[in-house]
Amino acid sequence: MTDNAAPAARHVLVRFIRSADGAGAILLFLIAAFIALAALDLPLGRMRRPGPAILPAALACVLALSALRLSLKALLAPSPAAIEAPNSLSFLMLLPAFLAFALMADVAGLALSSLALLLVAGTAVPGAYASAKRAWRFGLYAVLLSAFCVLLFAELLGLPIAILPEGW
Repeated sequence: MTDNAAPAARHVLVRFIRSADGAGAILLFLIAAFIALAALDLPLGRMRRPGPAILPAALACVLALSALRLSLKALLAPSPAAIEAPNSLSFLMLLPAFLAFALMADVAGLALSSLALLLVAGTAVPGAYASAKRAWRFGLYAVLLSAFCVLLFAELLGLPIAILPEGW
C-alpha cells in the first residue's frame, strides 16, 4: 500500500500544479504571504481604533481564502483545466491601461481615470467586447468598480485625491 501511495500523491501534486486553478491558488497564496509579511511591522490596532495593518491583513486573509477555494476546486475537479499559453497581446494591452491611469489621475480625477483604466484593460480580456450585450455588461462592471474605488479611497479612507476634474 505504501509503495503506491507516493506515486499517487506525486500524480495529484503534478496535476494540481499543472491545472489553471492550482497555479492560480499558488500565486494567490504567495501574494497573500507577501502582503502579510510586509504588514508585520505595522501596528494592527484595536477593534475601536484599527491600525494601518488592518487593511493589508484583511486583504491577505481574503486572498488566502480565495486561494484555498481555488485549491479545493483544483483538487476535487475530475479533470481540471490545463494552463493555456499566455496571449502576448493581452499582456501588451495592460501597459496602455496603466499608463492611461497614471497620466489621467492628476488631470481627470480618480473616477474618470479608473474608468479609463478598466475599459482599456478590458481589451486584454478575450471576448470582453465580442457582442453589444457583453460590451454593455463589461462597461457596467467598469462603472461600478470605478464608483467603488471612489467610495473606498476618497470617501472611506479619506485620501486627498480629486474625484472629478476641476470645474465639473
